[in-house]
Amino acid sequence: RSIIEQARATIYMSAAEGYGLPPVESLWQGTPVIASRTIPSLRRFGNAGIHYVESMHAGQLRQAVLAFTDDQYANARNEETMQLDLPTWSSFTDGVLRWCDAN
Repeated sequence: RSIIEQARATIYMSAAEGYGLPPVESLWQGTPVIASRTIPSLRRFGNAGIHYVESMHAGQLRQAVLAFTDDQYANARNEETMQLDLPTWSSFTDGVLRWCDAN
């Protein structure tokens, strides 16, 4: 937990991991996320606290990581993360169930 809280961002690029609990856990800890737009759990947040890249595009991932080396950018994304209306565990699991039913 402390490692995630101290990080400037976490990276979640999987295109086949299902609904996507890890990036939401990162956001719950107040840490922004670098992620693919294919992650269903992040759709409700738009761009707040999330730096999106094309799935499995190494160049875009590199640019995203480099963006977070800039203090002003990292602080702005962190502030966005702190303003998010994040789901409770109960509403998150409801979202997983709805996603499973649709897929």
